[in-house]
Amino acid sequence: MSTNAHIFHPSGNSLQERIHSYRAILASYRNLEANIERIHDKEWSDRLGTAEELEEAQVIISNSLKVASDAIDASELREAKAQGMLTQDDLKVIARLERETEMQIIRDDRLSNNQQLRQKNNLFRH
Repeated sequence: MSTNAHIFHPSGNSLQERIHSYRAILASYRNLEANIERIHDKEWSDRLGTAEELEEAQVIISNSLKVASDAIDASELREAKAQGMLTQDDLKVIARLERETEMQIIRDDRLSNNQQLRQKNNLFRH
């Protein structure tokens, strides 16, 4: 699986088509969350897929949400809400996911900086 795989493929560039595709991704995200909650339930485990498959789905959905958020700006999200294409709940999920993505980027940057600092310190110890 490509680490850049995603499922954001609107059939056109209109706001309605992009929002339709975004909502499909949000539905997939909600389904994945429900599946992850049930992964240790013996009655559900054989129907949900393996942990590896759920992890792959999580990567694809995460990539898809990133691509979708890059394709639709905040003013378009407000317009979609005003036109009834998105619910307030959709907007809350989108905002939460964007904050989580931003925090992960910050964590990754800090981790990378810490690793670089450790490498430099190890060079000077010899």
